[in-house]
Amino acid sequence: MAPDERFALSPTLYGPMNRAYPGYGVSVDPALEEAWSPGLEDDGIWKVDLETGRSELLLSFAEIVPELERAGELVDGTPFGFHVKINTLQTRIMYYAQMMVDGRPRKPAMVTCDIDGANIRVPVTSARWAGGHHPNWHPDGERIIMNLLDHEGTLRFHQFRYDGSEMQVLAPRLLGSGHPSFHHDGRCIVTDAYPHEPVCINERVPIRLIDAMNGTEEVICWMWTLGSKLGVLRLDPHPVWSRDFTQVCFNGAPNGNRQLFVADLLV
Repeated sequence: MAPDERFALSPTLYGPMNRAYPGYGVSVDPALEEAWSPGLEDDGIWKVDLETGRSELLLSFAEIVPELERAGELVDGTPFGFHVKINTLQTRIMYYAQMMVDGRPRKPAMVTCDIDGANIRVPVTSARWAGGHHPNWHPDGERIIMNLLDHEGTLRFHQFRYDGSEMQVLAPRLLGSGHPSFHHDGRCIVTDAYPHEPVCINERVPIRLIDAMNGTEEVICWMWTLGSKLGVLRLDPHPVWSRDFTQVCFNGAPNGNRQLFVADLLV
């Protein structure tokens, strides 16, 4: 959803995306999904007017795929989208473009563009994405934070501009994990982890508050999230700041029941 709440952006939630990531899309008749085979001009980033309910194709794969090719990507499958994020200034869009190859998702890459779909860039190619996950906008609307492998193959928090320039490791002594996002001060990061990641203890997940300037961290709390063998039914804490950055909400199941928690967090 846009910060002004007037429109929302989304990939198509059925077809290849639903088959690649069950549980993230929508359940429809399999026959309808198999019959749905849009051309590159007919799918991509969709914009929905939240006042009228009308939708339009903002940016098509016919426009995205040539940029992936110029970035050195091998385009040998069916493109589909997974996640769209609008920066807080409502000036740019981040989009995950992937390929369905032989029935499996392959080649995730990050695409950014202006809010109107112009000025397409590929800041993270599929080769660079390898081992990485979960980018998010910096409050300045220009930079992005993302878990990526460093030159030694260790997951770290990376920061870079929307075009991929000025790539740097944040808090290089700390391991990357989970779903990181910045406080508006551009210094503090809140994140969680997947139960299998090394920052967890016996699959209990830390809600981590990280000082990117000093390279230090504090665990706000430890949360049980039902373990790592639930497949699409898993529970990610996925901490998110409130709009005034005084609270964080996150998921958990300390007694085995899925719940949503809100914590006061003044930094």
